[in-house]
Amino acid sequence: MIDSSTFLAEYPEFSGVSAPAVARRITQALATIDQGRMGIYYEDAVYLWSAHYLYLRFDISTGIDSEGLLDQENQGVTTSQSASTGGLSSSTSVSGLVSSLNPVEADFGRTNYGLQYMSLLRQTLPPMWLCS
Repeated sequence: MIDSSTFLAEYPEFSGVSAPAVARRITQALATIDQGRMGIYYEDAVYLWSAHYLYLRFDISTGIDSEGLLDQENQGVTTSQSASTGGLSSSTSVSGLVSSLNPVEADFGRTNYGLQYMSLLRQTLPPMWLCS
């Protein structure tokens, strides 16, 4: 069953977000995502969509513990380093997804939850159905 309590059991890092805010995002996801197209991935898609938008809206750092959750802080940022005999070079840039001309990729490329949601979309929907 898709509801706030199940969502919070899957994503405890959102435990500090108010219950009405979580419920509202889940309701929006249920209205936005087509169950028939997502098939067995529907629940995952609803929760990832909700987590993406909740993460963008709320500070969830109080709900993150030190048990190995991925750092969501710099999603959408790519860091590269190169070394030569002259020294070490390091650069940080916005990833291609975030700066994409595709608005769906640009939006969902901003968080790890959004990237996982995009992965589900690519698994379940024909490419022509994704906005390009």
